Amino acid sequence: MAEVIGAALEMKAAGAGHRAIADWLGRPAATVRGWLRRFADRAAVVAGVFTAHLVALADDPARVLPAPAAAVFGDAVAAVIAAAMQGAVPGGH
Repeated sequence: MAEVIGAALEMKAAGAGHRAIADWLGRPAATVRGWLRRFADRAAVVAGVFTAHLVALADDPARVLPAPAAAVFGDAVAAVIAAAMQGAVPGGH
């Protein structure tokens, strides 16, 4: 399930709307809208926490920090992905 929600968050950060995301993922639109709203409500905190993890754990933080996105939602998604790629979150590579 985390992979599905993660895909929805990535699609939203790329500019897709909740209905298109729901269709693509085969989930009810109301469910996807709820995921996106809950994440959006916490996006600034998520971005801050995961950026701090990257800075603390990366050998060269400047190399792994994502470029700023157009919105906080995108910043948060990028920070989570970057942290996962650095192994800074459970299940990261």
